[in-house]
Amino acid sequence: MSAHPARTDPVGRPRLGDVLLRLGLIDHQHLAAALEARLATGGSTRLGRVVLDLGLVTDTELARALAVLHVLPLVELDPGSVDPDAARALPREVAERLVAVGFAWRGNRLAVAVADPGDSGDLVELRTRSGAEGLEVHIAPEAQILATLDAVWGAAAPGPAVRPVEAAQDDAETVLLVDRLLIDAVHARATELTVDPQRDGLHVRIRVDGVLRHLMTLPLTGAGAIVDWLKAIADLDLDETRMPQQGRAVALVQGDSVALHVATLPTVLGERVLVRLRPTSRSLPSLDSLGLSGSQQQVLLDTVGRRHGLVLAVGPVGSGRTHTLHAVLAGGIDPERSIVTLEDPVEAEIPGALQVPVDPTIGLTYAHALEAALRQRPDVVLVGDLGDRDTAPIAVRAAATDQLVLTSMLAVDASDALTRLVRLGVPASQVAAAVGLVLSQRLVRTPCPDCAVPHEPDPYLLASLWVTDPRGTWVEAHGCLACSGTGYRGRIAVVELLEIGPEVRQALVETDDEGAVRRAARAAGTRSMREQAVELARRGGTTLDEIVRAVPDDPDHSS
Repeated sequence: MSAHPARTDPVGRPRLGDVLLRLGLIDHQHLAAALEARLATGGSTRLGRVVLDLGLVTDTELARALAVLHVLPLVELDPGSVDPDAARALPREVAERLVAVGFAWRGNRLAVAVADPGDSGDLVELRTRSGAEGLEVHIAPEAQILATLDAVWGAAAPGPAVRPVEAAQDDAETVLLVDRLLIDAVHARATELTVDPQRDGLHVRIRVDGVLRHLMTLPLTGAGAIVDWLKAIADLDLDETRMPQQGRAVALVQGDSVALHVATLPTVLGERVLVRLRPTSRSLPSLDSLGLSGSQQQVLLDTVGRRHGLVLAVGPVGSGRTHTLHAVLAGGIDPERSIVTLEDPVEAEIPGALQVPVDPTIGLTYAHALEAALRQRPDVVLVGDLGDRDTAPIAVRAAATDQLVLTSMLAVDASDALTRLVRLGVPASQVAAAVGLVLSQRLVRTPCPDCAVPHEPDPYLLASLWVTDPRGTWVEAHGCLACSGTGYRGRIAVVELLEIGPEVRQALVETDDEGAVRRAARAAGTRSMREQAVELARRGGTTLDEIVRAVPDDPDHSS
């Protein structure tokens, strides 16, 4: 037995120095010297690199130790037997910087050899830049990896991973780069791709599960061509750089049809481009995908089963309001009823519905489209947005008499939505009579099933969330390759469901006060979004940290 017990990192794995000692590759004196040398670099250099540079171990011995440390297979690379397509899946600059090479494709997964797995961020970059659905990670000696890269790419020193587009004199370089960005975004399940000009380069980021991630930084010398190509995809005016523009297109990304909404914003450093991505093949969501409890879902079904009334889905941009309305149409409306939808844009095909694309640029606003649709005598009307003084009164009048109206609105919560309708010029008595149900929602990230671990919550965090009962199946997000190191994969809605009963109607008509409406709702048994989110976390469906990030505090507790 060694007199020096093995030290472990915060997740219980031995440290590299201890593995080197156990394997007899170095002694304690060598380890002390290596740690001192690492400390002299400010701690930024990995210990494996330090012991290698000091000549304390060979790269083969280091690879063996790293394979033991990370519990990964050790592979011996033969450049002649490596699949060139797999090796070229990674740009050479990335492969040499991370000392990694792909050596075989196994279905949609890339078998990759790395000299040092490092942190999860390196592996995430390898997967993202390769376009693989997953990685099979192996350890190999550094010299073998570099020799394989030289054999595949040639021994000449490489230029930049992305050459300045103007210098290339070839649009093909830009096309390939933009294609790569779109592929990376789709593989990461991103809903947005942003290209931001900054002084140190063109920052490319993607939004996954509602959170922005940095993808890469490109040289500014090629920024103009990249922006122009993104604009060209959406048929925007390439000569107009001083005014914002937006347009739409459908692109084929590795066989999948993806709808793109491209918007530009002029800045002092150049044009910023936002690309929203949505798979066109996506099927309509189900009611079960809304995350409602059984009783909540029954209230929703009872409400939309009526002949008339207004159902509101409210929340900020990106809170899943359209998803909710489509789920109601798909799973809550009798297919025998006639349905008209008014949307900007039409995001999904709804079988049996007449779908009208709203386009204010030609004068077809929501108000004009709604008036025309009502003349067609539909049973159900979906209005994409109810946020203006022209549309709101028309929708409320229709819902009070003849039609079931499903619509959405930007609002903080259900009480805010009701009083906002009054501020839009609709009499409080009409709002009280027409609105049947308000669903106020936020999207929270769900823990990655591959790395979530049971967790005893911090008592102070529980107290800040007004949780008095600590019992539950709480989990904590850690991060792994499957979730790109975030600890989360996917999102679910947290819904405050307000059924408009006598108490709420009376408060709305008598006071038109948001606080009074909220108190009446609470008295009638409505549970807030925070309360719903805490119960979801208690079942392991999200984390308390995610609730703090994404779900607003109860107004009763915010003071």
